Amino acid sequence: MEFAPVRDRARVYYGRNPGQRATGVKASDEVARLLAEARATLADTTTGPPRPAGIEDFHRYVIIFASDRRIHLVRRVPEDEERRLEQATAARRRAEQIRGTVLVVAALSAEAARDVAYADDLTREWNTKAWQAAHA
Repeated sequence: MEFAPVRDRARVYYGRNPGQRATGVKASDEVARLLAEARATLADTTTGPPRPAGIEDFHRYVIIFASDRRIHLVRRVPEDEERRLEQATAARRRAEQIRGTVLVVAALSAEAARDVAYADDLTREWNTKAWQAAHA
């Protein structure tokens, strides 16, 4: 969109925002504003804090799969031992209710935990070994 002709910008903008067409909002101005925001966001992420460098920056997440192998729930595992045991019990109970399975993975975020959970067995095996080695 950045280098598209004005007519194409307007077509795409109004196609995604049909309610804006009759309000006097100029698509070319809005697209320019949105592109400026996107550039600022990208600049912010490239000059922001560095991404985690070590396994110690990862957290454990419990994943509950439904019986059809879709993710039903993702929750970060608490650091407190008592809360961790409560969560494990609740996760097992919920998995039984929906005839699913429970998996624990290490990841930077809940979204990344989903990716790891859907990864192949070799990736999950490496994930487990790396976590154990870092926290042994």
